Amino acid sequence: MTSQCLALACGALAATLALAPTARAQPTPSHVDQPAPPAPAAPPAPAAPPPPEPRSVVPAVVLGVLAAGGIGSGIGFLMLSASRYSASLAVVANIKAAHGGCVYSYSDYDSLCPLYYANLNSANAYQDVATGAFLAGGAAAAATVLYLLWPHLRLTPVLGPTTGLLVAGSF
Repeated sequence: MTSQCLALACGALAATLALAPTARAQPTPSHVDQPAPPAPAAPPAPAAPPPPEPRSVVPAVVLGVLAAGGIGSGIGFLMLSASRYSASLAVVANIKAAHGGCVYSYSDYDSLCPLYYANLNSANAYQDVATGAFLAGGAAAAATVLYLLWPHLRLTPVLGPTTGLLVAGSF
């Protein structure tokens, strides 16, 4: 009977060992110098930002046309102003040739005086319109240049004995 128990006990032990996880033997470290493990890889460099999309030329063309129109209108109204002023000078020459004057309450008041005043007022009005047109054309020209050069400009305040603004760029 003992041999049968021993066989059963041995079988149970064998079944238990078969179910248990097996441990693997670790190799013993040798005394030979081994190369150091490789250093961890550096994180990848951030990707370069995509190039900016090219800007539309349409706003620059529109602003350029407005600048040319404003400056051209200013020149035209300045010429009209000069024409009216020279016409008023011609009227004054006629009034002086007739020994008249343009003081309303005096007896030598000339009938050409309203024409003189009308020409003089027109000359002043055309000159004011020419000034406004030059200002609008100049502003549109500055906006055109600023639109075309803005991505390349760098503004730097300058502090020191004199203060100001330095405009630098790369083209």
